[in-house]
Amino acid sequence: MTEHIIKIIEKIIVPVLIISIVLFGYYLFIEKDKQIGLFEYVRIANKYMEKGQYIKAIGLLDKAYKFSPDNKELTKEIIYAYISYVRELDKRGELDEAIVVMQKAYRMNPSNSSVIQNLAVVYIEKAIMLANNENTELANTYLKKSVELVMVSSPLRRNISNFLYNKAVEQYNKNNITTALACLKASFSLWERVEALKLLGQIYYSKGDMEMASFYWTKIIESGFGDQELKLQLKTVNRDLEIKYKLKTIKTEAFNIKMYKEYKINNEEFAKMFSDIYQKTGEDLGLYPEENVSIIIYDSRDFQYVYNKPGIVQGFYDGSIKIPLNFSPDQKMFKAIIAHEYTHALVSIMSEQKCPVWLNEGIACYEQSKFEFFPVDILHEYIKTDKTISLSMLEKGFKDMDNELALGLSYQGSYAVVSFIVSKWGLSGLKGLLYKIRDGRHFLNAIDEQFLVSPSVFEQMANEYMKKMDDRK
Repeated sequence: MTEHIIKIIEKIIVPVLIISIVLFGYYLFIEKDKQIGLFEYVRIANKYMEKGQYIKAIGLLDKAYKFSPDNKELTKEIIYAYISYVRELDKRGELDEAIVVMQKAYRMNPSNSSVIQNLAVVYIEKAIMLANNENTELANTYLKKSVELVMVSSPLRRNISNFLYNKAVEQYNKNNITTALACLKASFSLWERVEALKLLGQIYYSKGDMEMASFYWTKIIESGFGDQELKLQLKTVNRDLEIKYKLKTIKTEAFNIKMYKEYKINNEEFAKMFSDIYQKTGEDLGLYPEENVSIIIYDSRDFQYVYNKPGIVQGFYDGSIKIPLNFSPDQKMFKAIIAHEYTHALVSIMSEQKCPVWLNEGIACYEQSKFEFFPVDILHEYIKTDKTISLSMLEKGFKDMDNELALGLSYQGSYAVVSFIVSKWGLSGLKGLLYKIRDGRHFLNAIDEQFLVSPSVFEQMANEYMKKMDDRK
């Protein structure tokens, strides 16, 4: 009986032991191999990443993720790969693919702050591209998506607000004003940054919308962050609002014109005059802005009340052209001043607002001279005593607005230097100089690189030209 029971037990126990050993072996070797395989996928993927072969790397990591979707370390590796690939796509301008990849990472881990931030960034880049291609509605949709994404935490809101502000400055410097404004509004909705408020005010001021400029700048003053310069700007804007009831508006090709006085003008001839300026100045500088330039024309007393400028100043450009009208719009001088101030707008765009004052004014005076004789009498009196003009002296002269003699010499000297550049190296040489300044060169280094002469030799040659130019006058 006992032997019979033992045989039965053997028949039952032995197979169970064998199965247990097999299962243990499977776990010990197969599952262990699988774990080794996961990390081998990661190792090889990292090698691909180092070579910039992101698609191969992501393909391997995706395979590993299917085996172990709950592995936190593996998830981190995949997200890092996705973000690295998206940054590369962003550099290439392949934003649609970048969005698809980043959305995949977001679905994988929607609470990861790096994923959220990078998805918001590619949405913003896409919005900027669309806005610059005049697809405003879809651009705004992407901006809204970016804002909604980062509302989950204060650090994310601040980071993306800063990113949007920096993009707004970049677009503003490129004269993509509509795009800059959209980015600023999105930035402002996430975090009330003083710099964003200041630029919002500046953009509306440039557009001639004094009410909105006053709104944003007042917010800065009320928050206690406004400096004396901003307080003076706000005072100017509020004075402008006091005479707003006089405003008349005219639209022409490339210009939005606001007039604070009723003039007897022929609208057709008026539009033709502005079109002539737009075409001739644009041809010289090789630029026809997509966005209209605002021109605000004041009665001379209103201009003095609002801006308190020296008598020699017959207009200025600070994002929009502002002119006191001391003469009839059909006179040559009016056309010349418009050409002068419009040139400032073009130079601002071409140099991304990095042009030194002497060169900016010199180019504007040069374009002005195409429509009305530009005098050099102050320059004549100065150089006939064997004195010489230096670029630093010209720049300094524009800083002392109360010294009308020094200011007049700087205007005429700058005009003469630009005339020399055009005479020697042509308009293409002048534009090349502006582009080097735009790219970050100091104007002295830009002169050296563009014309292959040292600044001292350049000044010597310019002074020689001025003496001959003076003889001709």
